[in-house]
Amino acid sequence: LSETISIVNNTFNGNSYTMDGIKIDNSDYVKMEWNIFSKCWFGFREYYSKFCSFTNNTLLNCGTGFSSYNSMDCYIDNNQFVLCDRGIMISRTDRALIYNNQFTHLDNLSSDLNDHSIEINFSDNCKIVSNVISSSVQAGINVLNSGYLLISENVLSSTNYAIIIETDSTFSKNSNYPIIQFNNISQSRDSGIFLESVTGAFVYSNKINENKYSGIKAYRLDSTVISSNSIIQNGLNGIFLYICTENWIESNSISYNDGNGLHIMKSENTSVNFNYFHHNKDYGVYLDYKSHWSQIDHNEFYNNNQMGKSQAYDEGDENLWYDPTTLEGNFWSDHESGNYEIDGSSNSFDEYPLSDKIDEEYTVIANFLFVPSILISFLFLLVLRFPRRSKRRS
Repeated sequence: LSETISIVNNTFNGNSYTMDGIKIDNSDYVKMEWNIFSKCWFGFREYYSKFCSFTNNTLLNCGTGFSSYNSMDCYIDNNQFVLCDRGIMISRTDRALIYNNQFTHLDNLSSDLNDHSIEINFSDNCKIVSNVISSSVQAGINVLNSGYLLISENVLSSTNYAIIIETDSTFSKNSNYPIIQFNNISQSRDSGIFLESVTGAFVYSNKINENKYSGIKAYRLDSTVISSNSIIQNGLNGIFLYICTENWIESNSISYNDGNGLHIMKSENTSVNFNYFHHNKDYGVYLDYKSHWSQIDHNEFYNNNQMGKSQAYDEGDENLWYDPTTLEGNFWSDHESGNYEIDGSSNSFDEYPLSDKIDEEYTVIANFLFVPSILISFLFLLVLRFPRRSKRRS
């Protein structure tokens, strides 16, 4: 069908999850507005369709509220998903827009661990913007093998994970180049953001606070920028990197976390610049014995690991704690004179500790570069601001 079909102001009862509300197949330009779906197995399902619009609907106690499979250009906006196991499931559907929806799941925290508020699988160029998600069973937003996503200006609280983006290597499709920006993430029952096997992510200007474990947790992450985030009062680490390569941690405020501010394990070539590490219970930055060739400079370390003698820890090889070009290191609130000693078996030093706190001009310049155009500035930073550093081997 090519003409517009409008389905407006109806009530669909799924007979206690035994029936779907509406299912469409090979139907384009369907408009669903101001409908109520109650106790449906699927509230609305589309297959092989284009330009579906799903707006201002209410979905109550559905197994899955909205599902799109092998379709294109669907628009899901201003809907209420209440006590649904899954809110929205997008599979093999490119260019979906999910905007300004509300999700609440209050009754079923013991149900299926695959139940997510928004689930995106094998779908590229989707946008998830300005949604409010609370009390999700597993992830607020779960992305698998889907590239070039925008996740922006969402509020996520009391989920298990707020955002999960991962690539299953058994498939050729991957989850590369997502943009995660301006989200407010709090009180997750695990960590705020989890990234696995992702290349080229851009994590910018999010508030990631009061999560049970880490603010950001990453596994096999590479060529990613994590910049200008507020990562505060998390129950373990601010940022945790594991088996990650060639990433940039810049201009973040990482403070009052109950573990390390930045914990790096088995990772290489991490650039850590212009961050504020304040009042973390353990170290501001921690590098384990398999973390090598990283550069940590122009950061402000203030009252981290107050029961110890150093605010940073290094067991790796050939990590630099200063900029070799400018011969400038980091600001340390407990530095008195001479080199600043770093804890750990590497016997590392900041040979050029700064006498003054970090000038806010650096973060202003970074924000100026990032904000006008996220994609252009991201590429600009990768090419110019953060040139690829060759590994320094003995």
